[in-house]
Amino acid sequence: SSFVMPSCSEGMSPAAATCMKFGLVPIVTARCGLELPAGVGHVLNDRVTDLDAAVLAVANTSREELAGKISEVKTLAATRHSRTTFQSRMNDLFARYAPGPHDA
Repeated sequence: SSFVMPSCSEGMSPAAATCMKFGLVPIVTARCGLELPAGVGHVLNDRVTDLDAAVLAVANTSREELAGKISEVKTLAATRHSRTTFQSRMNDLFARYAPGPHDA
């Protein structure tokens, strides 16, 4: 029902985004590049005790509450990490910085 990604260096982890698309609750370090709203997954500090606490928190979550979290994770991934969102952001970026006729 969750995945653990204690990365020390990522720009934005495609693996983490893919796991979220399948409804796995993220347990990640901030260096994975995911911005998680409060209550959606766990962002770890650099202490092993934080990992233990996050894993136990997910393990002790009721089925009903976990189903809600899984739904939130899927929705978040679908809105932030979809191909459509990526394409839209890239188009906006190119439109913003593309040379115009006045730059020729």
